Amino acid sequence: MELKQYQENTVDNLVKKYNQQRDGTKDNFIIFKSPTGSGKTIMMAEFLKRIISNNDDGNSLFVWVAPRDLHNQSKAKIEKYLKNYPYRIVDKTSLTAEPFLPNDLFFFNWEKGITKKDGVWNNILVRENETGVNLQDIFRKTREENRSIVLIVDESHQGLYAERTQEFVNEIINPNTVIMVSATPKPAPANANSVNTVKVDFAEVVNSGLIKKDTIINADLENVGSDTTTDALLEACLKKQAELKNLNSKINPLILVQLPNEKETLSDLDKTTKDFVEKYLYEQEITYENGKLAVWLSNEKKNLDKILDFDNEVKALIFKQAIALGWDCPRASIMAMFRENKNESFQIQTVGRILRMPEAKHYKNDKLNSAYIYTALDQISITGESDSEKGYFNFHTMRITDVAKNNNVKLPSVFLNRTEQNVLTAEHFKPIFIQKLFQAFELNGTEMSDVVRQKIGDKLEISDEELKRDIVINEIIKNLETYDGTTSEVAKIQKDSSHEEIEYIFEQIIRSWCLPYGIEKSKAKIKNSLYQVFEMGNFFPKEIKKIIVCSKSNFDFINRIVQLSKDEYAPIIQKVDEQKREKTENIFSIPDSDIVNEGFTKENFAKYALSPCHIKYDSGLEEAFAKHLEQSDKVVWWYKNGEGYGKYFGILYSNSENKERVFYPDFIVKTTEKLWIIDTKGGFTTKDSLDNGKAEALEKWLVDKSEIDGGIVEKENNIWKIYRKENELKNAVSEPQGMYFVKTIFEL
Repeated sequence: MELKQYQENTVDNLVKKYNQQRDGTKDNFIIFKSPTGSGKTIMMAEFLKRIISNNDDGNSLFVWVAPRDLHNQSKAKIEKYLKNYPYRIVDKTSLTAEPFLPNDLFFFNWEKGITKKDGVWNNILVRENETGVNLQDIFRKTREENRSIVLIVDESHQGLYAERTQEFVNEIINPNTVIMVSATPKPAPANANSVNTVKVDFAEVVNSGLIKKDTIINADLENVGSDTTTDALLEACLKKQAELKNLNSKINPLILVQLPNEKETLSDLDKTTKDFVEKYLYEQEITYENGKLAVWLSNEKKNLDKILDFDNEVKALIFKQAIALGWDCPRASIMAMFRENKNESFQIQTVGRILRMPEAKHYKNDKLNSAYIYTALDQISITGESDSEKGYFNFHTMRITDVAKNNNVKLPSVFLNRTEQNVLTAEHFKPIFIQKLFQAFELNGTEMSDVVRQKIGDKLEISDEELKRDIVINEIIKNLETYDGTTSEVAKIQKDSSHEEIEYIFEQIIRSWCLPYGIEKSKAKIKNSLYQVFEMGNFFPKEIKKIIVCSKSNFDFINRIVQLSKDEYAPIIQKVDEQKREKTENIFSIPDSDIVNEGFTKENFAKYALSPCHIKYDSGLEEAFAKHLEQSDKVVWWYKNGEGYGKYFGILYSNSENKERVFYPDFIVKTTEKLWIIDTKGGFTTKDSLDNGKAEALEKWLVDKSEIDGGIVEKENNIWKIYRKENELKNAVSEPQGMYFVKTIFEL
């Protein structure tokens, strides 16, 4: 295959950046940012070809990981491209107990292989076993051969930063170089040793003819006759399809119908939308039976054979973005997008499904050089990440040091789970919400139905004209990467929302209102409260949903009431929850690895149990004590404990109100003589710890543990002292009653 000029230049740059990082160190990153449709897989294949052709040591393993089934799609392309080169293609079916060989290329779907149970990898492909055919052993043996490991992460924006994925990368693969391949890559992790970026400009790919010149939102939507939004969108798709087919008869343009929910499995909203689309297309004689309708879902696949052929008779494909990740169908030019909760953001990857030019060139008629999206939105913006990926942050990965691993601990620990699963309850939330609705609408509960309706109408938009939806039309996006959203001048039309559309948006709104409480057990409380109040004014459920969904001001009004109700509810349910807690006992050890966020400070501590050390101090006293430990000749390793989640070390105690709580000591310290459990306090917090039962609980926990010592520590006159009961002091230098110097233990 002959590469485009920008592809040649990009591969040259990738090889250059890669060679700059080949120094034997770990955690070197190359961020490869290239638009959807630019040929990322082909460029990576050419990169691998050149590396093997010019590789002096020939001692590298290449690991290609991807979400879902994308690794198999990539494997087929790479295998074909490299068939005359000395790579050995490996997948899970061809693994042996032997280490990977030089120039092996291992393809792996890591979404299905990175699960843990009780802190142990439990996938059969990963966990240690008697046969030795598992990734833990194979990668360990490969590293023992001093083989360089290059990790290629296809669609790296999908899940690379998840905690479990980071553990898998660092514990199992432990690569020298990571190449992050994506149209919308995230930054390299904060613990990266070096970072290089290779970028392909969107305009370069357009100018090459590989992808379309622009994307048009709701082209000619004003010319369709359907009254409701969903009908209008599908009608416009079919009209545009017929127009494009007439302009280029050898290609049958494919309509992609994207279901709203981003997850692989079908939600209730997906099912509602799918049923409606199938019914509408059936009336247009587009069915599964006559071969003109296809579906690609996790549990349903129909009419997909030869769908890539230009003249294939399939006119529309119902799909989910999560399933079709990385899928190429160059004849796809039109997309109907059904969105949750009127979300105005499009993923670049989603739009990319219809960006490719069928014959890798532009046509004379520019209508054939555009991608067409139809969606019921009044504002448009482009994002590089899915809703489920937002809110990521930089992670710091720490691994247990050899010293700590060889001297690890097993400490009895406890965790209190809440048995009340953080839900909005009928007993406590519903009365609050109804009362606030009454107050907002100025109701007292004695009014006649027509009066209630009038009072609600005084606060909300309730007429049919007020509840029509604005929809953007004929918005042209030239560059998806630089587009900054619609402006106030953009043209719009008004349409009625369909019943199906209102149903699924209303459901999504209710779900969002439940948060942070459990959705499934809370949503009925919000719905039933709304129905109870609105039905006093003879509003039917269909009307209530339309009022909330089809008016932003209505949504904002009710949303404020929901939030105020939850604010009032929170302290009430907290008191209830405190009476309903379930105790879980476990064994604590220093973890093999831990991942913390950007709120942690990096410290150059040699004795910390995890490396590189990232630590979060709750006080200046904790920071001072950490530095004190680093200076002690007797300290072998030390660990800063966390709180909650069941993964940190906890001791059960009873507080001043005689309620069971968990005490999380600040430090676990291994010395040459014994293990120490230390909690640092100063001033009034010291007295609080002594009085509230924490110090006594720690003393009781230590009673039958001769090799472990500990207590509450504070700094007085620049000397560290520890509080314990006087009658339990042994071989200690006593100061004021009940105190002795930590200095005598650490010989500082």
